[in-house]
Amino acid sequence: MSNTDHNRITSLIEQRIREEVQHEGRKAVDAFEAVIKAELAKIGVSTWGTCMHRLVLEVRTQHLDSLVSKRIVELVDKLVQAGQPTAQAEPAAPTFQVGDKVVLNSGGPVMTVTSLVGYDGNLVCEWANGEETDHSCFPPAVLVRAGTVHNPIRP
Repeated sequence: MSNTDHNRITSLIEQRIREEVQHEGRKAVDAFEAVIKAELAKIGVSTWGTCMHRLVLEVRTQHLDSLVSKRIVELVDKLVQAGQPTAQAEPAAPTFQVGDKVVLNSGGPVMTVTSLVGYDGNLVCEWANGEETDHSCFPPAVLVRAGTVHNPIRP
């Protein structure tokens, strides 16, 4: 995933969480605002003409930000607990013995494994090429036992 995709997805998640908590957070901040207004009303002061109005707005903003942060942390914790999908292990390369008949995964002539210790762990295989024989090294992962795949060159 590119950084752009990651940032876009993160922004969408944060926006969705912000929308969800805005309604929940409003109840708590509205209760706080009602207490402030009631206390100021007792002394005959309106919140609109004081710095208390600004305080209520700041509390509302900070409370919502706090709820959003808490939800994001909870979401991340759930994702971590659920575990990330594990990459599927590649199937192990088949094991071969000297004398085994093999072909390339992509097809080709039937070859005989002549050595298990080739260059870089490859197998040395030999095959008939007309009246001559050829040989080469192949990684075990590109070989299958003869007869297990369709062979387009030699049926």
